[in-house]
Parts: sequence; structure tokens; C-alpha cells
Amino acid sequence: MTSTPHNPAKFKCARCVAAVLIAFTFAGCVEEKVIYNRPMLGSLPNAQTGQVVTAPKGWAAPQFGDGLEPQATGSDGKPKSGADTLVIERGKERIMLARSGRELMIHIYRALEKEDRRFFVDQVLSEKTRTECYQKGVKPELLFDGLLEIGDEVVELFNAMPQGEGTPGVLMKPIGGGLFRLEVDPRRVRDSRFQGFDMIMEKGQWRLKWFIEKSA
Repeated sequence: MTSTPHNPAKFKCARCVAAVLIAFTFAGCVEEKVIYNRPMLGSLPNAQTGQVVTAPKGWAAPQFGDGLEPQATGSDGKPKSGADTLVIERGKERIMLARSGRELMIHIYRALEKEDRRFFVDQVLSEKTRTECYQKGVKPELLFDGLLEIGDEVVELFNAMPQGEGTPGVLMKPIGGGLFRLEVDPRRVRDSRFQGFDMIMEKGQWRLKWFIEKSA
């Protein structure tokens, strides 16, 4: 998939997300319904379905490794069979569980895969980032829209760090203000502009501050 070119006049979100400028052109976009193929059990290790597993917009599904689907629990803390994992449902409210950088990565990917803008803004994106956006007069939803256009680059980053902070060679370090940075050697993500992301613990869960671009 071809990345959308930078256009600062169209999409300015950098200064509201840790001095990272990501600008995209949305003019001329045509609404389309994306149909993708994911055979049952196709994401399991060593699964043989005879079908190619593809994700929306042609993304290759990230290889998070074994244990992608931890046991789901309900609001009572008991196992909940057949429910979406890493999410607690309380009535109509869906609450994200992200107790590690890896779990946060899974939520980011799922939100992009499902084009779930509301969940991304309300649950995945940190309150700190939302506040900075509002202060700059930028709608947080634009961050999601821009990220969706380059989802293949996010997937490449995640494939370079499939176990999050537990991936060999991935550095996790505090950078001040409660923020932690996960990053990989930029040589491992040749076709992605990103080499990591910052996250912050809010209300007991890790949430996304924003992605870190490669140094010029």
C-alpha cells in the first residue's frame, strides 16, 4: 500500500503529540467498503488453511506470537467464554485492558483493523494526548484517521517487536513525565517511518502517547 504524502497544511498534529509531525492529505478520498479474508484459525501458529491470511487495506496481519488471546473476563473478574479478549464489557461500555506494551499494541492494531475510531480515541489514546490536541485546536479523531492511512507502516513496526517490551533487542526506557518509550533499531523497520512509540499509565492501563518517527 502506498503511504499518503505529507501535507502540513492539511493535517497538523505534530506539536500536540510529543513534537511528532504527521501530515496527510485527505482530499479526493473515495469511500470504499474493504472486504478482507481471514480464514478461521488462520492466525494460529502453524495453522494450515490453504488460504492466505490478509487484513484490511492489504496489511499483513502482525505476528504477535503465542498468547495473543489471553482469557477474557467479565466485570466480575470471572472467565468469559467467547468474548472479545482484553476488553471488559460493563453494560454498553467497553473498557480496554492494557497491562503491557504488547497488549497496547494489540489494541492499536485491532482499532485500525476494525476502523474503530471511537474506541481508539476514548480508550487507546492517552488523556494526555487528547488534552494536548484540544489545546492546539486539533480533533483527536484526526490522529486516528491519519494513522489509518498508513496502517501498513504500523504493522511493520509491530512485526519488528512482536512481544512488545519482551522482544529481544527492544528497548523500553522512561523519558520523564510518566512516559515510557518502546523502540527498535530503525534498520528493522526499513519501510516504516516509525521506530517506536511512547506510552503512559493512566487509570491503571497503558495508553498511547504517540508514535516515534525515525531520526532524519
